[in-house]
Amino acid sequence: MKNFGLRVALLCLPILFFLVAFFLYKPHKVYTVLPVKDSLAYNLYTYSDTIKPSLDYSTASIVSANKDSITFTYKLDTGNTAPFAGITLLSKAREFLFIDTYDIFEIELYTSLAKRPQILLGVASSDTIANKGATEKYITKDLDLIQGEHTYQIPLKEFTTPSWWYVNEGISEKDLANVDFTRLHMINIQNCQLIARNTEDKITIKQVRFIKDVKWFYILSVILIAAYYALCYFFIVVQASPKQTTEKIEIRYTPIEMVNHSELDLDKLVSYLSSHYDNSELSLKIIQEGTGLSETKVSQLLKNAYQLSFKQYLNQLRLNEAKRLLKDVNVPVSDIAYRVGYGHISHFNRVFKEHEGMSPNDYRKKE
Repeated sequence: MKNFGLRVALLCLPILFFLVAFFLYKPHKVYTVLPVKDSLAYNLYTYSDTIKPSLDYSTASIVSANKDSITFTYKLDTGNTAPFAGITLLSKAREFLFIDTYDIFEIELYTSLAKRPQILLGVASSDTIANKGATEKYITKDLDLIQGEHTYQIPLKEFTTPSWWYVNEGISEKDLANVDFTRLHMINIQNCQLIARNTEDKITIKQVRFIKDVKWFYILSVILIAAYYALCYFFIVVQASPKQTTEKIEIRYTPIEMVNHSELDLDKLVSYLSSHYDNSELSLKIIQEGTGLSETKVSQLLKNAYQLSFKQYLNQLRLNEAKRLLKDVNVPVSDIAYRVGYGHISHFNRVFKEHEGMSPNDYRKKE
């Protein structure tokens, strides 16, 4: 009877540890910005690229705003080479949102035309940045919409500081430390660059919140509990069983055919790049996360197979698609640049001319 009680206690022990870990880690804890229970918990503004009221520039206006949703419209004008417009959710009294314990930004939104709106998070400057004249740092992520889906989850680690912020603030990347998510106070949702100019688009936002990535919490819990019960089974059942003599048995096997893993890795890499070259933020780190191949391995595979660096191979993919799209004279060159993965039209023009010996417009006329 005493041994029976001990066994029951041993079997229940991992459940107790799981409950304690669940209570301490709080894996399903959520920070909700929208919807809110009572009135709006933030100040709501519109913004755009307007420089002078007398000129025609992009516009944005709020259609409705309540505790359950926000709806706004915007129109991009041709008066600016890089137009933008959107809304800002600014915490009242500029209080900080402490989201350093969260991993994922989640948003539910509905659009009329947009296919790739942009999310910007504003983080109050650290002393190091403030001393250089910048009051806040922006980190951004383009949201690629999928037809029929409305709720999207973006890992916070995928947000990056855009190059235009460094240029505007006169700060180099080496001057910045990691993003301090205890100082977040602003959330911007802005336009899609792929829609036609002077065309009104409407965006409705029904949910904005920060959540934890609970996947690894449960995976690790299952692994530890399984390992614990396996040890219990070994010591309680296997070790307690009487030893039995066994006769020698001849084991037969079928030889395993060896597989060329380098070819499989190259196929996986080429397939991934062919599907993701239009991501303007694509990097060796993102490829490593998407394929499981190390950054060194990626560069080595491309060098051995094509005698090209990662950057050269990526530019070749993007330019091949750009040349195909340039044959359609109804598609603006700026739209083609964004579609094939270049975040700035000037960068696209420069790379195209380096490889083709002429500008995209000249190439279009030639073809």
